[in-house]
Amino acid sequence: MRLFGSRGLGLNVGGGRGFWGFGMQKAGPGSRFGAILARIGVFVNMVMVLCLASGSVSAVLPGDSVLDRLESSGAYYYNPAGSDESCSSSVTTLTGNSVVEKAWNYFVGQGFDDAQVAGILGNAQMESGFSVTRSSTGSYWGIFQWGGGRRDALEAKVRAAGLERYLDSSYWAAGAAESIPAGDQDELLRVSLDHAMSETDHDWQNEIKSATSPEEAAEVRL
Repeated sequence: MRLFGSRGLGLNVGGGRGFWGFGMQKAGPGSRFGAILARIGVFVNMVMVLCLASGSVSAVLPGDSVLDRLESSGAYYYNPAGSDESCSSSVTTLTGNSVVEKAWNYFVGQGFDDAQVAGILGNAQMESGFSVTRSSTGSYWGIFQWGGGRRDALEAKVRAAGLERYLDSSYWAAGAAESIPAGDQDELLRVSLDHAMSETDHDWQNEIKSATSPEEAAEVRL
């Protein structure tokens, strides 16, 4: 089961097919209109709770475009076709005590074997020294030194994650990422690794899975 996050609850009231999203935003202090909205928000929440308690509300899954936005933001959402026993998020969970260990565990979790992951991380070592904000020339950026449209796509995801400040050139130097708080480092790494796996400009994922040694895997361009 997936649960909507703070941006709204999607409900289908009375058995119809419409999808309703309720989300209240905090108004500025002293705003009469904001106070009215707040009261409406309380009323809507009370009605939804009563409807849920009475069993007269059924939830429906929104369209693909809405789900895509939820997935990209890492929001929780409710899937009426899912299990009642678990809630999950689309956000990748990294495990490990260092960037190298977290990246290793991530790629193992994606189905790569040890030799293939060694080749992937060998590329990261050569490209950036495992720095998530490294840019040696200003034209390429990140742990795998993406450039051109690939860099633009990654930077858009970094901005969407609320980490735009780390795109600044003050974080480009070798070792500069070490000054970034651990939580933000993890999020930058997660965004970067997910970006690598989502790229479709060339089929590196399947190409590297045919490699049988770290050296062979390292020859594959990410």
